[in-house]
Amino acid sequence: MTRKDALIAAKIIVGGLMITLAAGLSGMDAASAEPVIAALLTDGTAWMTDFGNALGKVLAERDITLRVVAPATPLPESQAEKLAELNKGDAAVLLVWPASPIEPGASFKGVSLDKPLLLLGPDAPESGRKVAVSPDPEALGRLFAGLIRQCVPDGLLIGVLNRRNDDPCLKTLRKALEDELKAGEITPRQIMEDNGDPGAARENARELLEKHPELAGYVAVEPYHLNALTSAATETKRAGYVGIVGTGWPKTVGEALEKGFVNGVVYPDVQALTDTLAPMIRAAATADNAFAWPESGRVAMPLSTRFTPKPYGITEMLHGLPGDWNIKAPADKPQPPARKFD
Repeated sequence: MTRKDALIAAKIIVGGLMITLAAGLSGMDAASAEPVIAALLTDGTAWMTDFGNALGKVLAERDITLRVVAPATPLPESQAEKLAELNKGDAAVLLVWPASPIEPGASFKGVSLDKPLLLLGPDAPESGRKVAVSPDPEALGRLFAGLIRQCVPDGLLIGVLNRRNDDPCLKTLRKALEDELKAGEITPRQIMEDNGDPGAARENARELLEKHPELAGYVAVEPYHLNALTSAATETKRAGYVGIVGTGWPKTVGEALEKGFVNGVVYPDVQALTDTLAPMIRAAATADNAFAWPESGRVAMPLSTRFTPKPYGITEMLHGLPGDWNIKAPADKPQPPARKFD
């Protein structure tokens, strides 16, 4: 073989190696781009389904497929049954928002999981979760206060629907709420608990709206509290006159928020939440030992707010009182029926 032939042969060999290496790298890129499959087990309520679907759309941009799954009933026992099924499926990572804020661990009783578990909402360390991404109660209290200040005049009283008044997290929330409201001299006067029972929450909401006309606004700590207050305000014909804020999902609250019958909603910020969750889901799916999981096992959930002002004010309220007040509502606002508060 001549020197020239040897050089040509060497170039061919090197070229072939480069093509092979490039193909290998391309294959690695394709593999890394394959979506991770995760499942989010909700409690089946409308707001959580809407939230899960919104979260799934944003996670899809990170090549993570999120399947939103609901149990047969919104109960911990039903969640446990569905979780056992998901553990046998093809999802690499399981996410769960426990159905009971009072006993979040009940959703995992009798279930042995082989797959990594991430929690959203209430924490249940006994579940074996890698992390819980939960709303910070102090931050939640401050956000509630900021919304109340926008829909309740200074110096007035408000009511609060709560799960359980002796819960340490809720005590932190209440203190933050009261501290933030001091600047406007707004005082939480009636704080009613229901031990996580939506039926009791509905009764409490109606009692507050019927028997405590001194209250100018209300805080709903849980989404079911917001449903209860919205219904009670409509039934007692006080929707749009009192300030109502709480947790939920704006799309689920819907028309009540658009019209100002619900004035403020605190909800998970799905874009920021994705920034938090995406690396965790990938690390859990690939058993990445280099990933730094938080030592506390907890991460604060990013939150956002939406506000809509009340459609009615003091003029409309006077118009609705018994007697001839000769008060005309402004032309740009809905005209309330006469003698609304008989």
